[in-house]
Amino acid sequence: VARSMFMNSSAVLYHPEVNGGLDMALALGPWTKHQQLQQKQVACWYEFASLNVQNSPVENVRVLQMHLDKAYPGRLQLIENGPKVYW
Repeated sequence: VARSMFMNSSAVLYHPEVNGGLDMALALGPWTKHQQLQQKQVACWYEFASLNVQNSPVENVRVLQMHLDKAYPGRLQLIENGPKVYW
């Protein structure tokens, strides 16, 4: 898990949307501008790299493919007729 302004806290914040939770967290403490920017970048990445029921199937396949490319570069490709595996 990446270092963040939440790592030394046992608190749990809940908001149904990532950016809403981020706004709640930023309102709780005196974070530096650099820390705030880092956490906003994490929230943006989380939204971009997560499966979501509001995404289209094509968008969710893109997310899965992105994670597969990181884990197995060039070896597994999701396609409409089933996966292709390159070993």
